[in-house]
Amino acid sequence: MTTPQSIDARRRTLRPWHLAAILLATLAFTLFAWTNVARAAVNVTVVATGGDAVSADTAANAGDTFTLLTGPILAEESAGQFDGPYVLNAPTGFQFNINQQVTVSPSGVAGVCDNLNLTAGQGAAVNVTPTPTTISVNVTNVSSGSDQCQLTYSNVQVQPIAGAGLPSGNLAFSGNATGNAGALATVAGAYDELRVRRCQPLLRRWCTGQ
Repeated sequence: MTTPQSIDARRRTLRPWHLAAILLATLAFTLFAWTNVARAAVNVTVVATGGDAVSADTAANAGDTFTLLTGPILAEESAGQFDGPYVLNAPTGFQFNINQQVTVSPSGVAGVCDNLNLTAGQGAAVNVTPTPTTISVNVTNVSSGSDQCQLTYSNVQVQPIAGAGLPSGNLAFSGNATGNAGALATVAGAYDELRVRRCQPLLRRWCTGQ
């Protein structure tokens, strides 16, 4: 005879597909968490320099002069964490030089960078053409071995779009790396004209401030 206790026992018994569903959900969560931890471990180790005092005279509405930066450099905390894409973004008010390619070079942080491929062959530097606001590079084969890899950016050139307002901001990565990649700031340009006026004592109240 079926008793209430036996019915409750059957209800509490996990069927095989219940167990399978729980295991799959646990595995998916674990993989998701591991992937995001791995991606977060790619950091800016050296920010770009050379852009913290860009003259307003070099703005796009004043000429065609760009400022060359040094860096930045991205590095992984352990081998296999570079998985791209990586996008370097210009801050509001600035643009990259689209007529000059940027070189991104892989190397070892302290040893040899093994098997990292940026579409140009394992361990080979790649040249990329910027858009006005982004510089993108993709990793097609992750690093291996025991040594971390790093990516060094060369020939990054920036320009204020307009000198008025003296724009400033930070280069920043998006994609599978985030963070400040270097400060950009515009400073006042050279004086166009310097006037010196002399006021007579009796007329000073009319010419003060001229």
